[in-house]
Amino acid sequence: MALPVKERQIHVKKNLRVVNDKSNFAEMNRRIKKARRKRSLILSSVLAIMSIMAFMLIMRYIKVTNLNSELTGLNKSIESLRTERDYLVTELEPYKATQRIETYAKINLGMDYPKPSQYVKIESGFKNNQIAQVETESIGAFKSFFSALFGVFDKE
Repeated sequence: MALPVKERQIHVKKNLRVVNDKSNFAEMNRRIKKARRKRSLILSSVLAIMSIMAFMLIMRYIKVTNLNSELTGLNKSIESLRTERDYLVTELEPYKATQRIETYAKINLGMDYPKPSQYVKIESGFKNNQIAQVETESIGAFKSFFSALFGVFDKE
C-alpha cells in the first residue's frame, strides 16, 4: 500500500532537505545510487592500489631473501677457497726454502757456486761522464723521432 505524497518525506543526509515529490524522489534515488557507486569505485581503487603495493612489497622481500641466500653461499665458497689457499701455501713452504733449492741444484742438477777463478770482469770503454752523454743523446734522438712521428714533443 502506497503512502500519500505528503506522508512520504525522505531526509537525505548529504543535502539535508525533504523530498515531497515523486520526481524529486526518483532524482534523489539516482543521486544516492551514484554516490554509492562513486564510493564503491573509490573503495575498489584504494583496495586495488593497496593490493598492488602489498604484492610489490612481497616481491621485494622475496628478492632480498634470494640475495641473502646467494650471499651466504658465496661467503661459504670464499671461506672454502681461503682454506684451500692456506693449505696450498703451507704445502708450498718446504719447496720455497733456499736450503732445499740449493741442495736440489747441487745434487740433481750438478750446480755449485762459482769459484773465484770462474769470475769474469768485463770493463766497458766508457767513463761516467761519457755514459751520461750517451744517455742524453739517446733521449734527444727519442724525442726527435716521436716529435716527427706524432708532433707531441716540443723541439728544443
